[in-house]
Amino acid sequence: MPGETHIRQVVVAFGASQVPREMLEAAADLAAALHAEVRALMVEESWLEQVAEHPVTAELYLGSRTIQPWDRDRLRLELRARAEQTRRMVQSLAQSRGVRISFEVAQGEVPAVLEQARGAGILSTVVASGRPALPSTARARLAQFEALRTSRGFTLIHREGRIDRLPLVLYYDASPSAVRALEIVGVLHRGRRDEVCVLLPPSPDETASGLVGEIETWRRENGVRVLVHQLASIDESRLAHALGPFQRALLVLPADAPWLRPGAAAASVLDAVSAVLVVRA
Repeated sequence: MPGETHIRQVVVAFGASQVPREMLEAAADLAAALHAEVRALMVEESWLEQVAEHPVTAELYLGSRTIQPWDRDRLRLELRARAEQTRRMVQSLAQSRGVRISFEVAQGEVPAVLEQARGAGILSTVVASGRPALPSTARARLAQFEALRTSRGFTLIHREGRIDRLPLVLYYDASPSAVRALEIVGVLHRGRRDEVCVLLPPSPDETASGLVGEIETWRRENGVRVLVHQLASIDESRLAHALGPFQRALLVLPADAPWLRPGAAAASVLDAVSAVLVVRA
């Protein structure tokens, strides 16, 4: 795999109020497949400080039906305890998965911390299910989509399923980022026996034959079973429909894929598949 394509680190950020095991397991699965390390960032979000400073803030315990005051000192103690609990979880996961995982505590907001951590050779991960880093709201979905469209390097939105077991679907148009994405798929597929589905853009026969030839060369080099499907159209009304057969899949897109254009079909890609990985050249 060429050096410029190598992913050396999988970054995952989560709020201090979350239970990040699912998120960390997904990141560890990716790191194991890519021979990378995980950088786990627990974000102490600023809104927690604001809530704790409010004079009437209290904490309700449903089990005992008691209410206790909740202030900044109590918040700091709870954040310290959560950080230690997460640190132990990270150590246990690293040992069980055989992956190097570092753990840090950061201040700010999850999207901003994740953006700062992005860069060459880094895969940024957002989990959009369970107790997500970004709440499941229209505004959060827009933020997730913008992250896919504009972030540097590699960005993954993960909704459900074991990353290492999701079927792989790739959109390939021979662009530099598509070539890079093809190499990443080859790495992710190592040791697996299932097919990789490759979606091609609508194009003249001669162009389509060239794309198929490139895929065939890649298939032979990687020992992969491939199913090639040429899209009939990349009109917005057809794009969401084209992903219908791949609802439980990891969709790998080059940065200029038609699903990443602004519009209704673009937003629907987040609901159409289990995970989306965008690769930039």
